Amino acid sequence: MLHQSLFYTSEMEDFEHVYEQNKDFVFRVVYKMVQNQQIAEDLVQDTFIRVFEKREKFQAKSTLKTWIFRIATHITLSYLAREKTRNNARFIWPFQHDDFSQEIESSVDVDQLKKWLKEVTPSYRICLILKETEDLSYQDIAQTLGININTVRSRINRAKKQLVTLSRRRIK
Repeated sequence: MLHQSLFYTSEMEDFEHVYEQNKDFVFRVVYKMVQNQQIAEDLVQDTFIRVFEKREKFQAKSTLKTWIFRIATHITLSYLAREKTRNNARFIWPFQHDDFSQEIESSVDVDQLKKWLKEVTPSYRICLILKETEDLSYQDIAQTLGININTVRSRINRAKKQLVTLSRRRIK
């Protein structure tokens, strides 16, 4: 694994190594936010351009992966805000077997769930995606997004409540 201090060098092969180690993770999460391969690829490219431009600002207070993902999240959310596509984003939900997902899963098909996820507040949605699809811990999500761990818990809970509310409206 690349030692983080090497990231400060200007050698392109060091940057290429950083890119190769992180591009798939960044792409998976960005794609789940925008649900469009070309846009996701563009946003990943923008992310790594920004990473390269800001490489000297990396201070190793968090992991390199966390720092890169924080940049990707900012770029993706900015894109969604600029393009006003928040309501057009679609997600793939790999159900985990807990009370929340069982309630949703028993009453809805995947296409319907994708529609509801479009309606979840974006800051809640990203926390839910990182937890449920990327299986990150609350601590990792907090570090990645630069927020308090209790805020992560709250946002995930609120996202789940929004989905349950939407599912109940459909059933009535």
